[in-house]
Amino acid sequence: MPATWSTIQGALKEVWTDDRLVSQLYEETPFLSMIERTNKYNIGEYAVTPITEYRNGGVTVTDSSGSSALNPAGNVGVRQAQYGLVIDFGQVKIELGAILSSGSNAQSVAEVIDLETTSATAEVRKQKNRQLFGDQSGLIAQCGTTTTSATVVLDTANAAGLTGFQALQRDWLHPTQTVDIGTTSNPTSVAAGRTITAVSESSSSPTITISGATVSTDNTAYVSLSGSRSGSTSKESNGLRNIISTSAALGGLAAGGKWQAAGVSTATDLTVGILNDMNRQVRMHTGGVRDNKTGYKVFASYLQMQRLYDQLQNQVRFDGDKSIDAGGFEYVKYNGMEIYSEPDIRDSDIFFINTDDLFLATGSGAGFGSAGWLNNTGGAPSMGWAQGTSAFTDGYFMTGNLAAKRRNRMAGFFSLT
Repeated sequence: MPATWSTIQGALKEVWTDDRLVSQLYEETPFLSMIERTNKYNIGEYAVTPITEYRNGGVTVTDSSGSSALNPAGNVGVRQAQYGLVIDFGQVKIELGAILSSGSNAQSVAEVIDLETTSATAEVRKQKNRQLFGDQSGLIAQCGTTTTSATVVLDTANAAGLTGFQALQRDWLHPTQTVDIGTTSNPTSVAAGRTITAVSESSSSPTITISGATVSTDNTAYVSLSGSRSGSTSKESNGLRNIISTSAALGGLAAGGKWQAAGVSTATDLTVGILNDMNRQVRMHTGGVRDNKTGYKVFASYLQMQRLYDQLQNQVRFDGDKSIDAGGFEYVKYNGMEIYSEPDIRDSDIFFINTDDLFLATGSGAGFGSAGWLNNTGGAPSMGWAQGTSAFTDGYFMTGNLAAKRRNRMAGFFSLT
């Protein structure tokens, strides 16, 4: 006799509680685990944070005779940045046949659901990381020239790193995803709500094959997650590419003064010299604080970490060749910089950040936390029948919009080759 659903749910409650869901979503990647998650700035539908642009004046220097005309006091220059809430959803589905074929073994069904849930949370985490290291545009890959075909050609030379190969290599686009294809102002001008059925992960000719009617594209079209853009407005989270800017507005405030990055380099070749130069520019704004007290970190793409390592390796000295342990690809410390690498950073990018200046604006209310299951708040997935199908489903959510309290202690390289 098949296991009862209540038995399976009992097993799941010990595994996929909200606590584990939160851990899986927020704490499995270095960058996301370092950023504060908070709703303390929430006012209505926005997270509102004060921005200090300059200190109050009123400083006077005198000799021992004193003065009867001290410089007047000034006021602290404060503005408010506003950040909207961003919610990422995932769904888990299990077919009735998988349950019935397990016989009386509740554990085997629980393992099937555990596999599906682990995969689903990994997908949301992957797409969230893409957003956090992106530019808030919602664009994933630029298209190439496709002529009346369901196999869509992707670009190979996008200057902003939105090439098809990078998107496929990083698994930002893969079979079963539902995508829109369109221009920056009309995300569905080519195709809406199409399922990716196959991909070709080729560096020279990347493609995705989509369901439905054939389409034609040129390089004015982009692939995005279905529903993630509306007109020219993206619903996705801010990312380091638009936070670290000397010209882009953020939080409703125009860039300028202290509300802009310390620097954005247009260099194309990474050298130790330009890395040190950017480090100096950022350090000028950290107030001379030592020992990483400002949360100062550097995040680089795997490609740029390799470029750096290739330049540093000739400085490594080995004690012997029997047990060599030198260098590091995921993390290295150099010249006061803790440099991390993550696969979802575009090949061209290096970010200089201060984790104290960033936070993830999350939501909570009516018993819901920053992440959780939709059918069973605070517990494990509660699979209900999906009407019209032969499957049981549940969904979960993850809240978080990357927000900044300061921008001038951050910098970046976005054009490296």
